Amino acid sequence: MVIVSLISVALALLAVVLTDYIYFRMAAGLIVLSLTVLFVYGHKYPAIFTNFVSIVKQARYKQSYLGNIDTEQKKQELVALMNQQKLYLEEDLSSSTLAMKLNISVHQLSQILNEHLHRNFFNFVNEYRIQDAKELLLADKKTSVLQIAYQVGFSSKASFNRAFKRLTRLTPQEFRKQQG
Repeated sequence: MVIVSLISVALALLAVVLTDYIYFRMAAGLIVLSLTVLFVYGHKYPAIFTNFVSIVKQARYKQSYLGNIDTEQKKQELVALMNQQKLYLEEDLSSSTLAMKLNISVHQLSQILNEHLHRNFFNFVNEYRIQDAKELLLADKKTSVLQIAYQVGFSSKASFNRAFKRLTRLTPQEFRKQQG
C-alpha cells in the first residue's frame, strides 16, 4: 500500500510538472484502487484498524500540554463553572472564553476535555444545554421549543434539534410527548 501510494504521488507530480493529464489519471486510478483495497481489507480484518485507532489516540497528545497542571482540580473547576455559573447558557461561549476563565490555554482545555472527560468542547457544552432543556421542556409545556433552545444557549432551532436528538435519540417534541 505504501509503494502504491508513493507511485500515486510520483505520478501526480509528473502530471503537474509535465502538464500531462495521463499521469494525473493514472495517479487518480491508483488512489481509487488503494482506497478500495483498504476498504475491503478493513472489513475483512477490522482488528488492524482498531489497533491503528488506539495507536493514533495514544499519539494524539504525545506532546502533552498538561505538564504542570493539576488536571483533577481543573476538571472540578470546569464542572463548577458549568453547574454554578451556568456558562453553557451563553450562546457565544467559546473554548477560548472557557479556557480563560480556568486560567489555562485552549490546548490545555481541549486536552482535559478529550483525555479526561472523553468529549470535545461542543459535546461537553451541549450536554449541559440539553440537560437544562429537558428540565424546561417538562416543567413548562407552554414554552415553545424554540424559546427553550434560545434559553439554554443555542443559536438556532436546527442546532438545538440536532444536539438534542444526538443525545436523547428523540426530538424535543417527541421527548416532551413521551415524558409528559
